[in-house]
Amino acid sequence: MPDESSTYHVGIIAKPSGLSKFAFQSSNPSIEADEYEVKDENGNTIAVKHKNHRVKISVEAIIPKAAGVPVPGQTISMSGFDMPSVDEDGEVSGSFGVNESSSTSYDFKVNGTPSITQSNTDWIKCSFEAVRYLVNGIPGSPSSSSSASSN
Repeated sequence: MPDESSTYHVGIIAKPSGLSKFAFQSSNPSIEADEYEVKDENGNTIAVKHKNHRVKISVEAIIPKAAGVPVPGQTISMSGFDMPSVDEDGEVSGSFGVNESSSTSYDFKVNGTPSITQSNTDWIKCSFEAVRYLVNGIPGSPSSSSSASSN
């Protein structure tokens, strides 16, 4: 049973900014990292390290006929969630989650294969993915961190 003191919201909170007239249908942020294991002489794992943390976001939207879709390599800004800070050694502080009151905007690089879908029975739709590496705040400047609000 949900906590009655909690506030639940319907709609998309985490979404890109600057994409004119896009009606966002879904936004799926996820966080991942590369995992490295150290094994002993018996093949048992004795240590695990996570490095190269990144946030990936998949977006689906309804768009007007003349709208363009972001292309791979293009930078877009995303807001509406909190991201952890990750140092060069992979040590994490903070958490990752949706936060409608967050005013911080983060830059992401569009990747994957953005697409536009048309049919004679439905709206024009688009989908694209974007990624942000948390160590050094890539695609921000090399000296930025994942929690910098200057992006």
